[in-house]
Order: sequence, then structure tokens, then C-alpha cells
Amino acid sequence: MITLCNDCQKPATDMIHLENWSIPICQECKERRKIKDSEEKVKTVVLTRNIGLRPNLYDKLATCNGCGNALVKKLGINADFIFFEDCLQHDFDYSPYKDIARDKADDKFLKAMEDTLDSKRGDLNFIEELFLDMLNNVYHELVENFGSGSYSEYDPSLPLPSTEPELREKFRKEGVECVQILELISDNTYVWRWYTRSEADLLGLL
Repeated sequence: MITLCNDCQKPATDMIHLENWSIPICQECKERRKIKDSEEKVKTVVLTRNIGLRPNLYDKLATCNGCGNALVKKLGINADFIFFEDCLQHDFDYSPYKDIARDKADDKFLKAMEDTLDSKRGDLNFIEELFLDMLNNVYHELVENFGSGSYSEYDPSLPLPSTEPELREKFRKEGVECVQILELISDNTYVWRWYTRSEADLLGLL
């Protein structure tokens, strides 16, 4: 697998070491950033378990089953956008990467949707509020009654999707730009992980 520069996406030649992260970079971008050579040695590992790693957006997108909502979109209310993060987390909670009982995941989903809606109330009119109040209950009823086919038992030996290289091509086809970053897990030991470029920018990793 070719490691790509996080700035220009050309083959990387070096690493930039940050406090808890390390990112690949090519010589040209290294010179443009005016970064000096470092002799620091970085030990990288391939994880067989997810000790100390929190799921990132890449992990959640990889486990999203994307049920969609054509009716809501026809009504002109973008509920998928409003509840997007809650749906991503619920799908991740249903995946074999998370150790949570199905009923607990569903209750957590309902609470997350209610919190999201509460945070948006000032931006919505009465009809939108009423509709979305109804919708979060409908979503909860659907997953509670028909979600068993999507729920997976926890597998502690399964590496997070962000530590596996295969999914990057899927995201590329969907137009999601991804970057590869070394994440510190302990004592100068790093593991390669994939991040969406948007999340990496938001976290200040680039």
C-alpha cells in the first residue's frame, strides 16, 4: 500500500510528528512547510484489537447502513441532515465494533435525537418541530421493532475500519476524501488510521 502525502496526495517520503499524531508528507510539501529533518524513530504496529482507540468519523461512515428517507425529503425537511450524527452513532452501536445491547443502543438513539432536536428548536417553525418530534419517535419504533437484522454481536478481535486499508477505495468512489495518519497509542508507538479529510482538518491534524 502506497502512503500518500496528506497535503497533496502524492506518494509520501517523510513524517511530520505532532504531539499525539504523525502524518505522512512528501518532500515538496515538507519544503513548502519549511519543516526540518527529524531523526525521531517511530514504531508502528498493526492492531488486532482496538485498545485505546476511539471510533472516528471514518469508522462510523464505514458501519452506516444508510436506510435513507425519501418521504421526508419530498416534504422538504432535511431530517437526515438533522439526525445524521445520531444515525451514524446508532449504526456504529449496532456494529460488531461496539459492546452494547440492542435495546440500550435504541434507547441511546432516541435520547440523542431528542437532544439534537432540542438544540435546533430555535431554528425551526412549529410545524417542523411537530413533524420532527413525531419523526424521532418513528425512527425509534422502526429500529426497536425491525432492527434485529442489522444488529451484530461484539467482536473484540475485530480491528476498527479506520485501521484497515480496504475501505478507502469505497469512500473514494463516494467522493469522500480520506487521509492516512499515524495515531499515538503508547510510548512512541503509533498505528496507521484513516480519517476523513474533513474530520482531520477539524481536529487540526493537518
